[in-house]
Amino acid sequence: MKKPLLFTYIVICIFLLYLPSLVGANGIRKNHFDFFTLDSHVDTPLMLSLPGFDINKKYNSQNVASSIDYERLKSGGLDSAFWVIYSPQGPLNRSSYAISLKNAKRRVGQLMQMVSTNKDKFVLATSSRQLESLRDKKKHVVLMSIENAYPLGDDINNLDYFYKAGVRMLGIVHFSNNQFADSSTDVEGEKWGGLSPSGIALVKKANALGMIVDASHASDKATEQMIKISETPIILSHSGLKAVFDHPRNIDDSLLKKLAESGGAIQMNAYPSYLREIDYPAERVSALSAHYKAMYKREDNDKPMPFHEFSAGVKKIKKLYPVTEPAFQDFVKHLQHALKVVGPSHVGIGADWDGGGGVLGMEDVSSIPKITSELVNLGFSDKEIQSIWSDNVIRIFKEVEQFSRKSIP
Repeated sequence: MKKPLLFTYIVICIFLLYLPSLVGANGIRKNHFDFFTLDSHVDTPLMLSLPGFDINKKYNSQNVASSIDYERLKSGGLDSAFWVIYSPQGPLNRSSYAISLKNAKRRVGQLMQMVSTNKDKFVLATSSRQLESLRDKKKHVVLMSIENAYPLGDDINNLDYFYKAGVRMLGIVHFSNNQFADSSTDVEGEKWGGLSPSGIALVKKANALGMIVDASHASDKATEQMIKISETPIILSHSGLKAVFDHPRNIDDSLLKKLAESGGAIQMNAYPSYLREIDYPAERVSALSAHYKAMYKREDNDKPMPFHEFSAGVKKIKKLYPVTEPAFQDFVKHLQHALKVVGPSHVGIGADWDGGGGVLGMEDVSSIPKITSELVNLGFSDKEIQSIWSDNVIRIFKEVEQFSRKSIP
């Protein structure tokens, strides 16, 4: 046999050898970068508020307390995300509300500035139509959400400002009870028995405006009430499952099924504390809490902490008080259980990057192709994987918009 023919024969044999792993029920399988991906909860706007952070600089998560920058977004193939306008919880009084509202508006401005000065890399979307039109992957699509409605104070009409600015998802509560709802992790226990009267009104306000309601961090009672009260399906933008790890921040299978039956979706997070039991030294918890409080206090005083100081502080504390972090398979256990209970039409990804998310083997956003590989290994079709990566959220987004249009007099 002549050498050219022999070479061709070898190439064909190698291709046939690997063909079964490339072909699925619908033909040639897609790889991670063929899917349009969306993460429903990234806290990177917090990084943008710290002087010295550069979204265009590639950081190493091993050395710096950062999970996302443009280069890692591209290498990880994250096409779109809800970038979070997060507000830490403060006292329930008007002066504190005013400071928090000021900071939240500033965070919106900082995110908008980042997009406008990097038009070749980022683009803002404020509707499902815009989001779908940007599937060409030329730019990362930025959507905006709120985590903790605390800055709205005692006037839910403050939500109008954020809607007009482009915010399209509303997380009602965070670590502590606020004026709208009980948190799943408030050490004092429940305050309202779920949603407060203002919280009920806020859900209806979000429905009317056309904002997705997010129940992550809410107590089980508050979450169930949101499911019942909301005129549209709700989302848990970054949550886990009690059946895998019994933590207050996670939900049980009964509530998960109610969420799915209403058309909603749970987006699986990668926050270590919610994935499995970790024996954190008290000194570590106390030091990290103090460090973050100092950062927020300086923001309140309009003197933000530099990024290098924030990052160095976090890394130093974690080095002083090390723990064995959860691994990628701990994250997969939650994802796999959700898919088993409610199927791929009601599950997605909300890893909580730059908000504490990240595990061994998936330390930052550049590692998310591993999620797609795992879904392929679990036997999910390309269509199902696309649903998990973004189509479920887009479906809910469309339903929210449709209701809003109908509710306008």
